Amino acid sequence: MEYIRVDTREKDNLYILRDFKKYHFAYVEEKLDEGDYETSDNPNCVIDLKNGIAEVQKNIAGNEKQRTRFLNEVLRCKEKGKKLIVLIREPKIYAIGGVQYWKSPKAWRYNKKKKIWENKPLTKVSGKFIMKVMERYRDEYGIEWKFCKPDDAARAIVGILRKNGGNI
Repeated sequence: MEYIRVDTREKDNLYILRDFKKYHFAYVEEKLDEGDYETSDNPNCVIDLKNGIAEVQKNIAGNEKQRTRFLNEVLRCKEKGKKLIVLIREPKIYAIGGVQYWKSPKAWRYNKKKKIWENKPLTKVSGKFIMKVMERYRDEYGIEWKFCKPDDAARAIVGILRKNGGNI
């Protein structure tokens, strides 16, 4: 019987595993070299799940350590001939073109200089810039960017894996 391989380092996925059980999709948690999800019978397609555009921004436009880690994963996939699909959980974005309208969420931070709390965006990077970098990654490295609502992540993962040759 074929099953979904889930990376043991994947965070914040209890609701996805719950839905796999609910919909009777077999899965096994084990360390994966690339991505967060793949099928046991087709390791040539991997899904890297992102918790929103803010996480994508860190991976492609964040600090050097974050960018390097993500790019190394992308390059490993390309080297091994694996198709990398980045699935982004976003409630209101359905395609890469919608990223240009994304606005960074805000968070309260203490400004030591002014000695006040300020509600500031988490990043100054614009949605338009993020979209352009995503398009570059798509064109240069073959990454497919897919989107789903957070509650639909398990079904989206299964659908993508099936569409790309997995027998789940």
